[in-house]
Amino acid sequence: MLRLVPKQSAAPELVDGGIENHRLLRSNLRDMARANRWLGGNRAVLRRVGGWLAALPREHRATILDVATGGGDLPLTLHHWSVRQDRAVALLASDLSRDVLAVAQQELRGRPVRLLRHDALQMPFADRSIDIVTCSQALHHFPLDEAVRLLRELARVARIGVIVNDLRRSYPAYWGARLLAAGPVSALSRHDGPLSVLRAYTPAEVADLVKRAALPAQVRQARGFRLEIELSKG
Repeated sequence: MLRLVPKQSAAPELVDGGIENHRLLRSNLRDMARANRWLGGNRAVLRRVGGWLAALPREHRATILDVATGGGDLPLTLHHWSVRQDRAVALLASDLSRDVLAVAQQELRGRPVRLLRHDALQMPFADRSIDIVTCSQALHHFPLDEAVRLLRELARVARIGVIVNDLRRSYPAYWGARLLAAGPVSALSRHDGPLSVLRAYTPAEVADLVKRAALPAQVRQARGFRLEIELSKG
């Protein structure tokens, strides 16, 4: 029987096993940042964050937390955007990996982004204590039950809204990732890039995750083989 989408893979990505070679890890995280820009993920997050902030008083210094931040490219993008908009924000970026945070610290040096280390499934924040929570290109790192817990936790700490951006599993996305992996990318990206697509969820599977998490969130297919989850808490 012909499958419309590839079978989901549970194989671990190399980066999830821990990479102590920070030079190699940095190259991988930079590859991921470029891919996210090309696929339009950062632009999508900026549009939604901008809409939420527009509804707040100018004097309110909103807190924005990026969970599973990787190399910190999204907080850096948010910082540049806030400067252009002359909008004061407090930027937080978190990850579980010490090695990833060490690379993020290098990438964000001199930028007003506070780095934190914590488990995304058990965040050290009170309910509704963060204005806006983002999570980009990370959902596929969590198996089904953990993905449900992640969505609940993101929603728990957010006061205004949550935006999740990730890959969308499909054959075109997989072969596109294979093509990119044949280019000038790191050895980690060559292995993990196509595998990331195979680990990713389809829109129907993400809709089921949202349903299991009991969240009134919207799930959207997006350009660049992406999907988005948006939760506005009002």
